Order: sequence, then C-alpha cells, then structure tokens
Amino acid sequence: MSILADISVRNPAQTKAMLTAWVRAGFPLHEHPYAAHMFSEFIRAGRERGDVPQDVDVELAGHLLRDIYLGTLYQWTRGAEEDSDLEAALQAACTAVLDGLVPRCASVR
Repeated sequence: MSILADISVRNPAQTKAMLTAWVRAGFPLHEHPYAAHMFSEFIRAGRERGDVPQDVDVELAGHLLRDIYLGTLYQWTRGAEEDSDLEAALQAACTAVLDGLVPRCASVR
C-alpha cells in the first residue's frame, strides 16, 4: 500500500484524471482484477509462512485489499489531496480489516 500511495501522490492531478477517466469508461466493472490477484499472492505467501490462517480465502482477501485501495483512492481524489495523507489512510483502512485476522493468526501457530 505504501508503494501504491507513493505512486499516486507523486502527481495527484494526474492520478485524479486517470482515476476519473478509468471510472467513467466503466473499467471498474469490466477490468481484469490484476491488483486483487497481486494482493492474493502476497496473502498466499503469508499463509505458506504461517502468518495467515489456512482457512483464509486468499482470493476474497485479495479483492478486499483491492477494494480498500480503490475506495481510499476515490476518497483521496475527491478531497484536498495536499491536505490528506494517502498512505496513512491506506494503512488505517488495512489495519481495520486485517486486525480481524491477527488474533486468529496468533492462535493458529
């Protein structure tokens, strides 16, 4: 999420323009979910290391992380980008969702 935030904040006007065009073109409904699959692979690797419980659906979790990223990015582009910290917002959203996994992870080990 930090890398994605860094890419987005380098040129907030361009990020907003590209995101707006992408949404207006209808791509969120028709695109191949590359980011979700990327996140799923990270989660799968964590599961193989024992950091994520075996019963976690990695595909669902990947889509949730993608949705967190896009939803937070939408909110950020609607606001005053220079006044908000995209990385902090992404980290806070991820923490809120992932904290639900942490207690289970500790008991799985």
